Amino acid sequence: MIEIENLNAWFGENHVLKDVSLKVPTNGSFGLVGESGSGKSTVLRTMTGLVDDWEGIMVVGNHELARKRNKDFYRQVQMVFQDPFGSLHPRHTIDRILSEPVAVHGLGNSGCPRDPRA
Repeated sequence: MIEIENLNAWFGENHVLKDVSLKVPTNGSFGLVGESGSGKSTVLRTMTGLVDDWEGIMVVGNHELARKRNKDFYRQVQMVFQDPFGSLHPRHTIDRILSEPVAVHGLGNSGCPRDPRA
């Protein structure tokens, strides 16, 4: 399902990922563990297209990831950040937070009943 080979990434002059390789089989589980600052989030940010300066091979579902991701990719893969205070706007309702990606990607009615009180 996911395969990364010799992934390297840079933030400016800083070489932040060095020769990272991993495989996650279809229907498999994978835990990425390391100290704070070891690059766990950077690997995922690079996979999701949030880091531009990288080299290596990244394959998701038998499709090699290009430097620029297309809209179809973002419909299927998105980053979920660990810090809820940095990820979720405290003044937005859950309905607004969850419906925004649906609207952005033009997916229309998700089939979820809407609470008239929202």
